[in-house]
Amino acid sequence: MKRRTFINGAILGTVVAGGGLAWLAARDQGATVIRGILQKRLGYKLNLDEEGIERFVTDNAQSLAEERGAKLLLFSGLQPIYRHSDLLDLTPVEDYVWWRERYVIEAFLMGSDFFWDIESYEKGKLLTYDAPYDTRKNPCANPFTFLT
Repeated sequence: MKRRTFINGAILGTVVAGGGLAWLAARDQGATVIRGILQKRLGYKLNLDEEGIERFVTDNAQSLAEERGAKLLLFSGLQPIYRHSDLLDLTPVEDYVWWRERYVIEAFLMGSDFFWDIESYEKGKLLTYDAPYDTRKNPCANPFTFLT
């Protein structure tokens, strides 16, 4: 291989890699990550409402938009791999993936009416997202009321 061919190939590779990173940075990473988590972790068993998912994404994407970092960028870029396999469990973003999954799933289920009628959702009822969970508007039921 000639030196000129190698240098031209290296420059072209750098430009392509830089363009790919710029494209990833410009995408709405928060929305991509939230949709991917909900579809992978809840979509296989629960019948999810697409409009509810979109409301949840708009409610929570702002918190992810403020979080700019290498792990979010990598997790967003690897969404196709994440959705179809568990290969990200072997990467340096494993702890971030676990933490983000836990946060998104808890927030979605708490904002829906899942805990009020669990049995019907197991039978295929459509799970809808209502609003962000607020303890003042919708307090958790006291499990020890039968003792009083």
